[in-house]
Amino acid sequence: MDKPVHQERILLISASILQLRNLEIKLTSATLNQTSYKANSSSPSFNATIMAYFSIWNPNFGGIFNYEYSNMKVLYSGVKVGITKIPNDRVNQRETKHVNVTVIVKFAKIVHKRKIIDMACIMNLNLTSQAIQGIHC
Repeated sequence: MDKPVHQERILLISASILQLRNLEIKLTSATLNQTSYKANSSSPSFNATIMAYFSIWNPNFGGIFNYEYSNMKVLYSGVKVGITKIPNDRVNQRETKHVNVTVIVKFAKIVHKRKIIDMACIMNLNLTSQAIQGIHC
């Protein structure tokens, strides 16, 4: 027995609406504060506070995305120099969640190690004006 045409259309429409899409996570901006560095020393060091602003967009209909506690790490040549906690939260359907995080960065005499990260961003630090320039993710 053949199904009526309107039932097939409803099935196709509901399948396309309920198809889960990936979240979009973007680094919106970052600022560099409270910098101090010693370049001409026998033990060079760098300390700073980075304020990062992320947006997480949930493009799905009818679904709330809950994300668990996680960490944001700052790497220098593959070595972790700062870490901060991102608390668990949720992003409602078709909404954007804005997340602000602060990372304290400290390092001296960097030893090169290989680490794995989920999101790679490149930014130039202008130590004279204490600004972050040219963020590319």
